[in-house]
Amino acid sequence: MKSPRLHRRASTTPEIRGYIRDSDKTVSALAAELGISRNTVRKWRERASVEDRPHTPLQLRTALRPGEETLALLLRQVLALPLDDLLALLRESTGCTASRSGLDRCLRRHHVARLPAGKAGREASPGVVELHWLRLRTLPTGLLLGVDRHSRWAGCAPLHTTRPANCRAALLALAAAAPFPVRNWLVAEESFDPALRWLAEEERYTLFRSTIRASAKRLAALFSDEARGVLAPLLPRLIGDAPSPSLPPALLRLLERYNQGFRPRLLGGRSPLDVVAASSAAQPASALAMNPPAAGGSIRPAAEPPGIAFPTLGATASRQRPRPISLGTLPSLVGYRIRETQLALFKDFEHEIGALNLTPSAFSMLELLSCNPGLSAARLAMLIQVEPAALAPVVDRLLALGLLQRAGPTGRRGQLLLTADGVAAHRQATALIARHEARALQGFSKREVAQLMNALERVVGNLASAK
Repeated sequence: MKSPRLHRRASTTPEIRGYIRDSDKTVSALAAELGISRNTVRKWRERASVEDRPHTPLQLRTALRPGEETLALLLRQVLALPLDDLLALLRESTGCTASRSGLDRCLRRHHVARLPAGKAGREASPGVVELHWLRLRTLPTGLLLGVDRHSRWAGCAPLHTTRPANCRAALLALAAAAPFPVRNWLVAEESFDPALRWLAEEERYTLFRSTIRASAKRLAALFSDEARGVLAPLLPRLIGDAPSPSLPPALLRLLERYNQGFRPRLLGGRSPLDVVAASSAAQPASALAMNPPAAGGSIRPAAEPPGIAFPTLGATASRQRPRPISLGTLPSLVGYRIRETQLALFKDFEHEIGALNLTPSAFSMLELLSCNPGLSAARLAMLIQVEPAALAPVVDRLLALGLLQRAGPTGRRGQLLLTADGVAAHRQATALIARHEARALQGFSKREVAQLMNALERVVGNLASAK
């Protein structure tokens, strides 16, 4: 006869369990007779079967909930933690009970199962901070996240547009919050000097702007519409009409707990602030004295340990004389000049009304619906001269922001109306657009403006008649 399979630490057999169930002796007498605890006696007296029950949970969590999945993707991309450390952080911050394999499947499904090669190794000391811009069109404003490559310390600052003044304020706020001197800012492996002189250099600023915007698009592509609702409480809120948003307390508490109390295997069981403190203690006191924070909140580069060379691309670029580049016949082409003008106008447009989170297409829709309530999405696409499929995400974005509402059937033929918030946003955007137009036409007389408009209309007419 095949012997029953018992749990490895079982203190009784099925025969003993049957004897306990059928015995008339007291609990204490049976416990003393069989050399087991009283709780064990009580357990087998109450059970109808003498076989072991399954030891696995009845409902095993093998997948992440939507909110847990959103935070997992955000933390994976920003903090670049290995799988086990990421799972531990999720369990500490959200109470997540999903399995390790469930988290692994989530990361594989979103193509972030492997850490990027540049993030696999850490810097030799704190001060090289990687930047990420979390900016979702359906949410109020943006958040600049900075993570130290050595200690994994994380900080944040509001950033809703890439205007140089906004970038300077956000970077200075991050540098002031960091418990170490910042040596370099990194965006997609591009290095920028912490002195921020490059914000006044067109080439370096354009490189920063393009790389940070590209990284923001890659980060935003990870999140579904449901995930954006989870991220909303983590992003800053604008205070009335003020251009400077405030950080939510919940996010600050989360980062504070992470920096002080989270001890990943990646850091040898120490918290990020413990690693920073250990690095500061190992650095000579003379080096710390030579690199105090500069006046006005700017940070001076820290002294580098002997034998370690850190990149200083900002300083190198300023010393090198750029090689002249010929544009050939491009400046003489009308299309090139108009495209150049359009890019400059769009860039200033974003800087001017970036706090409202509106694109030129979104403002055009608000303007048309303000003058013509009830237009359909298909009619709007024709008036703005874009494909209906390209306008659909803009409509969904304005609906999610509460600026539009549908009247009648859904779809491209359904009517769209401005909500009360949409009317207020349109009124505020109109005032900002007036400042934007005045800046673009500064120094032009009314006659010159009329001539410019007439010339552009003639270009359009000439091309339309040539079809």
